[in-house]
Amino acid sequence: MAKGRTGNGLGNGKAWGGRFGERTHRLVEAFTGSVSIDRRLYAQDIQGSVAHCKTLEKARVLTSGETRTIVRALDSVKTELDRGRFRFTPQDEDIHMAIERRLTELIGPLGGKLHTGRSRNDQVALDVRLYLRHQLEDFSMLRSRARCARLWERPPDRAWCGLCWRRTGSRTSGGKVRTRTAGL
Repeated sequence: MAKGRTGNGLGNGKAWGGRFGERTHRLVEAFTGSVSIDRRLYAQDIQGSVAHCKTLEKARVLTSGETRTIVRALDSVKTELDRGRFRFTPQDEDIHMAIERRLTELIGPLGGKLHTGRSRNDQVALDVRLYLRHQLEDFSMLRSRARCARLWERPPDRAWCGLCWRRTGSRTSGGKVRTRTAGL
């Protein structure tokens, strides 16, 4: 693993483990761990990690070969998570640490380079932002479908004025709406 992320030599694998001389009590791990909650952010975490990896390549921190290796390994981790085959460990505090642990298992110390120039706070902020964007897109699509369904209920021969950028637009009818939204 990357230097600073390897723990204190006791094998606990904590990012902060080097500050303590004893293993973390299992109740403390259970209380402070968030992987059971934030594991739903894995796709966004990997998406952000791939983008960060490519940025590191542009900054010449990583070579193109290192970038390809990391991106392939991240894709492999995502596939494991997608298929439910990813093995979480008690030392995985959060989804970010779990992914980084697996990445270093797959490609060795090179996986630790991905953390260069990015704090965990940056990682969390990006993951949450991407997750919320995805959720809002889903919500927006559902809202659009609900609106179309309401328009479908109008009689096909009844005309009304549509809206275009919150202003009155051209006249339309239920029949036109059905024709235009039949694929939704």
